Amino acid sequence: MKWFKHYSDSYSNLKLQQVLSEHGTEGYGFFWICVEFVAQQGTNSRIKIEKNWKRVLAHIGHVSEERMNHLLNFFASVNLIDKRGLEIGDLYIPKLKDYGDEYSDKLRRKSRQGRDNVGLDKTRTEEIRPDKNRNEEQFQIFYKEYPNKKGKGQAIRAWNKLKITEELFEEIMSGLKKLKLSKGWIAERGKYIPHPSTFLNGQRWLDQEVELSEPKHSRQI
Repeated sequence: MKWFKHYSDSYSNLKLQQVLSEHGTEGYGFFWICVEFVAQQGTNSRIKIEKNWKRVLAHIGHVSEERMNHLLNFFASVNLIDKRGLEIGDLYIPKLKDYGDEYSDKLRRKSRQGRDNVGLDKTRTEEIRPDKNRNEEQFQIFYKEYPNKKGKGQAIRAWNKLKITEELFEEIMSGLKKLKLSKGWIAERGKYIPHPSTFLNGQRWLDQEVELSEPKHSRQI
């Protein structure tokens, strides 16, 4: 994406109001530098960790690495950038594709090459890929946390059937966190932990009656 639309009243956005309140025009300006940087250098609204983007962004924004990380973490906390993406080292701005909607609309109407020399089919593909990337990213986070690593292929198929939303993902991870502390999962070195595909197909994260194991206390002498 070589260009994106910038609303003249962007400063009135509630999320950007929080940026202005906490970090003033420095934070506001640095966020739009991030948007410009991803639009120019990224793919599907994302720049991956392999591109060493933090060093380049700090140079462009004339900020220290410490200050940049502080601003990025704040942007993630108010959902201006993707928090999960930042955790794995990527800079991902899901809303970036929305800034290009006017351009996409022109392509749909004209069904020919646009000003970026990008065809309609490619534009549609780029609209789909961010969701696919996010789904794969969410699965990897889930699978890393899941204590039974058997049947990954079946787990992927079960995951894709669920059509994961952000809300459902948070619900699954919250339920998994509780179950990992339950007596049934801890007993006999996790002998009774189901395969991940069974967990997903059975919606086991919804299990309500979870008996938590007692925390281990050191013996006092």
